[in-house]
Amino acid sequence: MALQGQPRTILPASAGKRSVYNNSSSAIGANLCVMDDTTKDHVKLPTSASVPIVGVTGPEGIAAHSWGSVINVAGAKVPITNASGVTIGTRLGVDTAGKVVTIGSSAGTNYSLVGVADETAADGEAGEVTFAGPGAMIQAA
Repeated sequence: MALQGQPRTILPASAGKRSVYNNSSSAIGANLCVMDDTTKDHVKLPTSASVPIVGVTGPEGIAAHSWGSVINVAGAKVPITNASGVTIGTRLGVDTAGKVVTIGSSAGTNYSLVGVADETAADGEAGEVTFAGPGAMIQAA
């Protein structure tokens, strides 16, 4: 299957970004978490709270059927939109809209670990998060 639109951009690892393709008919908004889709270099919004998160969109998001980039370096400080208000120092997971939420607490359940909140932010705000890195997971005690 040939891809439409601009060609894939190869970014050096030092750039802290990964070039990705949104094959969806919907845009992926700014400052949201994404997971890998089934095709190499394709991403989509998370399908559950336990899928590996591979990066965070920048302020431009990724248009439908387009190439874009995600920040994917562990330790990077990135703005991520939150779903229900977060408190500084809280471990953050993800919802199916790509927004961060306070990590779940069901004992023995695996959750995506997106990172740690670097500031308190209200519902719908993009707050600064220290990104845990691609694929980070945590199990609730």
